[in-house]
Amino acid sequence: TGQTGQHLLSQALALDHHVTALVRTPSKIEQKHEQLVVEKCDVMDKVDLQQHVDKCDAVISCLAFPIHFFSVVPYFKQVEQNVSECMKNAGKRRAIFMHSWYTDPASRNRARSPFFVKYFIGNVLEGMRQSELELEKTDHLDW
Repeated sequence: TGQTGQHLLSQALALDHHVTALVRTPSKIEQKHEQLVVEKCDVMDKVDLQQHVDKCDAVISCLAFPIHFFSVVPYFKQVEQNVSECMKNAGKRRAIFMHSWYTDPASRNRARSPFFVKYFIGNVLEGMRQSELELEKTDHLDW
């Protein structure tokens, strides 16, 4: 329901794809289209997520979470693990997880504003990085 997700949704529909948008708050999707289904889903609940993954060809996650100033944002890794497990159960392989620049800690000092990256979004980036490291261990997904 954020900017990236809304943009991706518009592109997918413009390319004539059938899209099921799994969202926390369905009312945030104002777009209407005959090939769009919007469904509420708790991606932290594997049972809820599994019923949706069973019916799809691919998963694209544009999920975002609020900034945590004093700890790593843990939800990216949990969502990746849930999606990965559900896709494996369903025999699905195609997944895209939209993240950000500078998820690799070595790249963060090259940012135009390393202070901002480190102190304001560093914990979000670290959460994304942990998710990416988990993905690198999978052999059942094409991501």
